[in-house]
Amino acid sequence: MIMPVLMLITFGIIEFGMLYGNVSTVSSASRSAARLGATGYAAAADKTAYITTMGVAARKDLSALSQGVPMQMWVYKASAGTPTSCTAANNCWVMTWSTSTKSWNAPTGGWSNPDACGTTLDTIGVYVEAQHKFVTGFFGSNKTVSSRTVMRIEPLPTDQCAAGS
Repeated sequence: MIMPVLMLITFGIIEFGMLYGNVSTVSSASRSAARLGATGYAAAADKTAYITTMGVAARKDLSALSQGVPMQMWVYKASAGTPTSCTAANNCWVMTWSTSTKSWNAPTGGWSNPDACGTTLDTIGVYVEAQHKFVTGFFGSNKTVSSRTVMRIEPLPTDQCAAGS
């Protein structure tokens, strides 16, 4: 009589431990991509290539997912919080995960003019989402885990700002 209860508790500890690990991994991926974006996105000549580079940084962290699959990553101008949809119209890039190639698809959207020279610098946000799959099914089949990191864009040197004005 006690054995089923103990097994349920044991599986619960294992399942939620793995879920917590995946939440931590997704959080780390969003921080890595946001830090890279904060330091170099404004100065990058090819914004699409730079977003791809940020995706590579996130993918390195996401490789530690246990029982999980990345779903999407958004890079956006974070002046008004996390957007509800991600398009060039709201200064947002989106990348979706390809399960066949185990990498991000090419980024779509856009944010072409981040302010790294003015008195109020833009902030860059990164939203990463993954699907956690429960092993036993006692607690459901899967759960979406996500994390959002927002950082201020690092100011460009004065000589680079003067050249861009």
